[in-house]
Amino acid sequence: MDIYWRKIKYICGAACIIICSLAAAGWYAKTQGTHLLQSVRQVGETEKYWYGIDVTRDKYYLFRISKEDRSQEVFTYPLEKEGSLIRLSDCQMDDKGNMYVSCTVSRESATEQSIDYCNFQTGKLEKRWDIDQICQEENKHYFTNTMADDQEIYLCLVNEENIFWYRLTEDGGREFYRKDIRPGVNYGLLVNGSLDAVFMDREGNICKIDKNGKEHMIFTNDGRQITRDNLVYSFDDQKLHLWNVTAQQAYEIRTDVTEENIQVCGENLALEDKAHIENLEDGRQVLAVKGDDYEVIDRLERSSHWKLITFLKAAILLMAAGFFYLFLIAMARRIKGGMPVWASMVLVMIPFIGAGYTVMFKMVDKRLETYYENVSAIQLSRVNRDFMFQMDQKKFEEYWSQPVHTDEKRKNLEINHSQYEYFLNETDGSYTSRQRAKVNQYFYRDGQLYSAESGYFMNLPLVYQMPYEVIVAMEKAVRENKDIYLSYNDGLEGWNSVFTPIVSQRGTVIGVLEATIENQWTVLEEIISGKRLKRQITLASLGLLAVVLAVMWLNMRPLNRLKTAVLDLTDGQLDARANVKGSSEVAGIAAMFNRIAENAEKQVQHIESFQKKYEAFLPGEIFSLFGKNGIQNIQPGDEKEIQGTVMALGNVEDRKQNPGDTEYGSGYVFAKINKRLECQIPVIKACGGIVCRFTKSGLETIFPQGDRRQALLAAVSAVQNTRKFQTGAKSYAGITAGQMKLGIMGSEKRCIVSVMASQKNLAWFLQQLAEECNCTILITSQAAREISDFYTGYHFRILGYIYIKSLKRTELIYEVLDGEEEECRRRKTSTKEYFEAGVKAFMAQDIAMARRYFIKVIEYHKEDKAARKYIRLCEEYLEKGQAQEELCLKAY
Repeated sequence: MDIYWRKIKYICGAACIIICSLAAAGWYAKTQGTHLLQSVRQVGETEKYWYGIDVTRDKYYLFRISKEDRSQEVFTYPLEKEGSLIRLSDCQMDDKGNMYVSCTVSRESATEQSIDYCNFQTGKLEKRWDIDQICQEENKHYFTNTMADDQEIYLCLVNEENIFWYRLTEDGGREFYRKDIRPGVNYGLLVNGSLDAVFMDREGNICKIDKNGKEHMIFTNDGRQITRDNLVYSFDDQKLHLWNVTAQQAYEIRTDVTEENIQVCGENLALEDKAHIENLEDGRQVLAVKGDDYEVIDRLERSSHWKLITFLKAAILLMAAGFFYLFLIAMARRIKGGMPVWASMVLVMIPFIGAGYTVMFKMVDKRLETYYENVSAIQLSRVNRDFMFQMDQKKFEEYWSQPVHTDEKRKNLEINHSQYEYFLNETDGSYTSRQRAKVNQYFYRDGQLYSAESGYFMNLPLVYQMPYEVIVAMEKAVRENKDIYLSYNDGLEGWNSVFTPIVSQRGTVIGVLEATIENQWTVLEEIISGKRLKRQITLASLGLLAVVLAVMWLNMRPLNRLKTAVLDLTDGQLDARANVKGSSEVAGIAAMFNRIAENAEKQVQHIESFQKKYEAFLPGEIFSLFGKNGIQNIQPGDEKEIQGTVMALGNVEDRKQNPGDTEYGSGYVFAKINKRLECQIPVIKACGGIVCRFTKSGLETIFPQGDRRQALLAAVSAVQNTRKFQTGAKSYAGITAGQMKLGIMGSEKRCIVSVMASQKNLAWFLQQLAEECNCTILITSQAAREISDFYTGYHFRILGYIYIKSLKRTELIYEVLDGEEEECRRRKTSTKEYFEAGVKAFMAQDIAMARRYFIKVIEYHKEDKAARKYIRLCEEYLEKGQAQEELCLKAY
């Protein structure tokens, strides 16, 4: 019953592991298969796809979305790798859906730049072009790259005066394409698919360079609320399309005309579908598409195939871990003496440790995120406060009151300082540069915010120049007159900013200070700090666990010694003792155990001595024939039929009938009998024989094994030992084989083991015949045939036939010569041919011929009593005649 319950428990455990693994794998595949867009950095589109890059706090999501069926492909890439900051930008895609991205690996010591291929099948970035190597070989600076109409990627390098274009080849190389004039460092480059170039400055002014290198201003931003921060542009077929996201206005500017013929038109132009970044109310930046319909894609859904593969992998991994855990429990339960306490403790703690680490690491990530936000907010607030002490408050109020501002005026407000700060490394004496927070000044007047810095269009409200969430944060700082922290993405980079209100002498808010710094370095530091903290927590907790287990193991050593002693005692090691000293509870239990073990050892020794005594009278091997393990399970009436061999071993000595002799005759005292039995019984038991009965003439033995050879081997050894260790003594053996019945006779008060078989009486008949014919060992032909090597491994001769009256048949008898003395065996072997010829002639009723053969045997071996007996039988037959059934050596 216990086995069934154990199986049921294991089946239930396996079912729970499978169900929990499938549920956890399903949850994992679902959560990993759906990603809410957080901060889309860059988007683009081709005829068939929308594509882009989204960034979370620790990884990038690179995606492409089919316009036809909205199917999505996505894979992730870490933001931090080996302590370096990874920047992915400038993603490009051809008409076949092949996506390329600029990858910058920033370290404190160096920066590596490359253009990588986005393999959506394998979910990896494959490095194609090493930008650093190309720049070094060309002695130029990297500027940008673009996908042209010919579906080739072109790399743009610059120096102080010119722009150089190179076509990138599939083997990682490049080919020179053309060279353009560079108008100035403050201009950004816009190119179309044919690589026609125009340039836009920070205020939205657009110019181009003709083939002669002359600069033409084709558009001057006159306050139509168009800047680079709130528009989406496309440059095709010599037309520059501008779409003002904030004002919902479209513009078309031709680039193939002179400045005198420039026209600004198309306020009501319906722009084709254009993918752009849009801010949701919850602060997330997502992919949006404008056109005839308006569509917002705020999440990425991996394919069903990917989810299925992820589900199967997670399920297999979890089930393997669960079954391995179940296997450990099963193995621990099978340990001799039961599962150790420390092993039980470890196995119980493993799932709790795993769950605890998971929850703890989640809390660490959340705490670190909050901590670094607080630290950034405090540090940036301090930067703003420090800046206030440096700025000229009176001059700021004076300029604030003026309706129009010029570049000259606002440059007087700027405080120049280095963008980087340097720290001395004490280890090697080198310097490490870190980015310093930048401070911008803004005016607040008539409910609008204006830039007081040269980086923005001065007299245009910031609502048309900055991301929406920045304006909201600045207005909140003005409204609540307190510092406001914001982490945001402007479409190019991520930023951490603190907006601090500037209060005039009258107590009104007249402006805002913005302390801002790129947030990816903060995120990198947060990730590295998180890894370091998790590693420290893990090492500390595992170290504490190791100490607890070590202390527990030291305290459990006395119990282990006691357990070992108990197991040794149960295994039969009666001298096992628990060596536990001291006055502890375990020591007291060990002392009691030692007393119990000592008493048990004495009792077992007494029982064993008793066992040896009664086994001398009643062999224990008999009980195993009944399928019992001891005498206590034997009941009167138990019986068993077996196929076995019976050996009757008789002993002959000189008998002198003197007055006062015992019934055994003169000289047959028990000491002499026991001396003879001591050299016979050991070899019989060694051959697997069971001595069933002693008689005045010898002993009766059965061999229950199927191999009859053991009985013959025991007979040979017994007669040889008798002759060897007892001078003048001689034994004779008779061996038969066949079916016999073994049983218990008597009652509970008195019972004996009895063997009921005709073979037993036949064996004693053969023993007497052996003594009569002076043949040491006789064996029936039936028993001889069941000995595999009888005819090749033993010396024998045919003694003749006996007639079994009860069965009315004759039985061939062999005389085994191996037990004879050497001289006697030699003579019988040399006369074997005449003797067996005489036996055959005798059985063929050729009595005269038989008599002549036996006489020849006597002539050579006068002591051969078997030949003499045959001669007497022949003479009696010739004189009186005999019946056919009586023509044998002897009747039984």
